[in-house]
Parts: sequence; structure tokens; C-alpha cells
Amino acid sequence: MAEGWENLSDPIFHYAASRADAVALVDGNETLTYGALAPLVASASVYLCDLGMSPGDRIGLALTNSADHVILLLAVLRVGATPVELSVEDTPEALAATANKYGVRTIFTEAHAPPPPGIARVRVDLGWRGMIAAKAGDHRAAASADALEIISLTAGSTGLPSGVIWTQRQYMQRIALRLAILYPQPQADFHPADLLLTVSMRHGWFFVCVLMQVSAGGRLVLLPELSKAADLIRIIAASEPALVCVTANMCRAFLGAAPDQGLLFPQLY
Repeated sequence: MAEGWENLSDPIFHYAASRADAVALVDGNETLTYGALAPLVASASVYLCDLGMSPGDRIGLALTNSADHVILLLAVLRVGATPVELSVEDTPEALAATANKYGVRTIFTEAHAPPPPGIARVRVDLGWRGMIAAKAGDHRAAASADALEIISLTAGSTGLPSGVIWTQRQYMQRIALRLAILYPQPQADFHPADLLLTVSMRHGWFFVCVLMQVSAGGRLVLLPELSKAADLIRIIAASEPALVCVTANMCRAFLGAAPDQGLLFPQLY
């Protein structure tokens, strides 16, 4: 992370100013450059403040991987609120239980999702992007990265998810460490490889990878949720040189599909 950044959304605005035409997000047929992403994040930060959200508020995100999800996440970070990534697969009752456990005051959900009982819910629908685009200005929190928080939850396979509270500064340090491992000797004109996101940001390691990619000014490619390993293998094999986020089960599927000679994905890092 560059010296002087005090918010995990700051890199977006840095790259919007320094190389606005660089691609930040690819979501199906939609491509957003850093120059296009930064104004959307700024507008979304105003939108959040208009909803009454302020630094320290805990905001749940029960959303599938999408450009809107990334925009909203960055806006939550920008206003100094605390994002809590929640599972879209949870029942409304399970979402409400997790929200109550961690003091989440509002949950953003997909438009079709039923509301969690007793918790304020905001639907992210087809008109959401147009609504935030109408907001002028930028509401970046003045607090330092040491005072701003993120809550990362476990899968909750044995009950309600357990949570870990991080500061934005600690996330910046995690990101810097991962970038140093991936790119130990970056050149002056360094640009990271594309990152193909195959898993929900609900999973902590993949959440870090998303923030790592935009912090480095790279391209984040949001892959659709696929039920067949063969479809995912085909998409990855057709991609440019890239980093890919995968789970252990995905790795097992890849090993099962690997050829006897050569590499299944020669273009992957």
C-alpha cells in the first residue's frame, strides 16, 4: 500500500487520477475502468451517508459477486463504516441471528432475497446503480486506518459464525505482505496479473484478494457461479495469464481433470 493511504478505498481514486483508462472490474459484459469506478464509489459513499450511515456502523453485505457488490463494499470502507460479509445462502432467520450477534444495523441484499426479520434491509436491484449515480460529492471518513474496522466471519459450519475484528491498517499490512510474496521484484511500470474471482467474497481469504487486487491497480474479473467443474476449467483455460482464487474442492476437481502430460492451466501464476 502506498504511503499516505488511510482508507482502503484510497487506491481506487489514486489510479483514477494516474491511469484512468486501466480496467478495474470485469463483471460479465460490463467493464469498469478505474476512472469510471472511483466516481461510483464516491457517489455510493454519499448515498450511504444519506441513509444515515456513519463511521463505526456495522453494515452487512449479503450479496453475490458483482460490480455493484464491489462498489458498495468500497463505499462502506470509504465512509468508515464496518463491512460484514454475509452468506447469500443463509435463511433470513440465520442472517438476522448473525446480524444481531455482531451488531449489524443494516443488511444489503439481492433484490429477490426475503428480508431478515427485525433487521433493516436495503435491496440492491436493477435501479440501484442509477440511484447512486445521481448523488454528487464524496464522503470519505477523516479517521485514520487504525480507527476503521472490518469484521471477518468464519463459515459458521458448527453454529453462528465466529468473527475477527481487523482494522483497515491491518488489512493494508496483509495486502502488502501478499503482494510482496506474489511479486517480490516489481518493475517501475508494475501491473499485477488479472485476478479471477471464483468464490464469494464472504470467504475471508478471497475478500483479502479482492482488496489486494484493487489496491495494486489490477483487473478483477468476477466469474459467474458455476455448478460444473468443466465449465470453470474451460473459462480459466481461455483466460489471459492470471491469478485464480480457488477452494480445496476446486483444486481436487482440477487435479482430476489434469492431463497425463503438460499443464492444465499453463497461463496461471
